[in-house]
Amino acid sequence: MPVPKKPQISGLNNYTPVALMSVVMKSFERLVLAYLKDITGPLLDPHQFAYRANRSVDDAFNMGMHYILQHLDRPGNYARILFVDFSSAFDTIIPDLLQTKLMEISVPTPICQWITNFQTDRQQQVRLGKLTSGSLTISTGASH
Repeated sequence: MPVPKKPQISGLNNYTPVALMSVVMKSFERLVLAYLKDITGPLLDPHQFAYRANRSVDDAFNMGMHYILQHLDRPGNYARILFVDFSSAFDTIIPDLLQTKLMEISVPTPICQWITNFQTDRQQQVRLGKLTSGSLTISTGASH
C-alpha cells in the first residue's frame, strides 16, 4: 500500500511502499534480523551511521563537519565533499549477490537460502483505496 512521505504529493517518489505480511512472517523476520545484527555488528565500520541504533544523519553530519573544520584550521588546507544518495539502493538488491555476501561473512546456508527465497519471484500489487493493480513478479529489491 503506498503511503505518502510528505503532505504534498508531486510524483510517485513521494510515496513509500508498505508490504502487508502475516504476523508469523513479521515475527520470523525480526528473529532473523536480530541474528544477523549479532553477526554483522562487529564487521561494521565505526563511521557507519545508517541502520544502527542510536545513530542518525545529524551524528554523521556533525562528525564530518568536525573532521573538516579540524582539517581546515591548518593553513593551506582545503576540503572537497562528495555527497552520494543511496535512497533507492534497496530497490536494486540482487538476491543471489546478497546470498553470496552473507555466506562470505559466515551466515548459515539455510538462513541465506531463506532470505534469497523470500526476495525472489515475489508477487506484488498496489492497492490504493478500493482499487488494486494487477500482479507483477519481482526479483530485486528489499521488501518494505
